[in-house]
Amino acid sequence: MQAVIRGSPAVPRLPMAPMPFKLGGVALSALRSYPNGYNSVSEQRRLLFWEASSKKDFKEFPVAVQKDMGVALFIAQLGRTASSAKPWKGLGAGVYELVEDHRGDTFRAVYVVQLADAVYVLHAFQKKSKPGIATPQPDVELVARRLKAVLARYGQGRG
Repeated sequence: MQAVIRGSPAVPRLPMAPMPFKLGGVALSALRSYPNGYNSVSEQRRLLFWEASSKKDFKEFPVAVQKDMGVALFIAQLGRTASSAKPWKGLGAGVYELVEDHRGDTFRAVYVVQLADAVYVLHAFQKKSKPGIATPQPDVELVARRLKAVLARYGQGRG
């Protein structure tokens, strides 16, 4: 059988074996498939919310960083933790940080899970070149304020 692609000469189709695709250790073929070819990722996936300017700030990251962190956030939406996610210290369980180095710069995103079956990106920022690996205090305070605002909005306390 031959297929014609918009005015191009006939190109023979090569038989292709299905290849399993894994995302964060989850084989997508393991998800329930429907007769129309779609699968149930949306049934299992948590919603993703961006707090304040976090989405705008995230979109300013290099594309390669956005892709890597985007996959990690998708894994969080599936209820798992990406290997690149590290616990954010000081705000309790369920708050994670993604750190990506790119061409000598460090980019970070902080998100929280465990709130109403959703993932909330609290802050996305580029660490300015200061000595050491510690997160600058203004960024730490901003994460705490945004988490407090999210918790207040949803009437949940952490303890």
